[in-house]
Amino acid sequence: MQLKMFKDIDITNPEPPYFQVDDSQRIRFGWTVLEENPGTLKRIFKSLKLEKQSRVDCTFLSGYESDRFKQKETLHLGRRFSITNWRENRIWSDDLDCTCVYTTITNVTTGSLYR
Repeated sequence: MQLKMFKDIDITNPEPPYFQVDDSQRIRFGWTVLEENPGTLKRIFKSLKLEKQSRVDCTFLSGYESDRFKQKETLHLGRRFSITNWRENRIWSDDLDCTCVYTTITNVTTGSLYR
């Protein structure tokens, strides 16, 4: 599987997506803000104006690997929706001196994203 570019964001670029776009496209939320305001994330997804029958592919950093360690991010996505179509892609990061594991889940419904 080859990871794709979305607009100006290249997931194979070691620079995080946040820094690959200009200031007008950047937004960052502190985790505590989302925890203290549980409806915020749902409103963000709804503002994307995805149709209820839309299906999207989601790619996220799911772990790190090196000769010395393996670290998985504990996201518990399987508690939110059924994961059947997923793949992992490993990309070496010189900055981190390890391999970053990116997971792509395909055909996720918008309802699952909201959950």
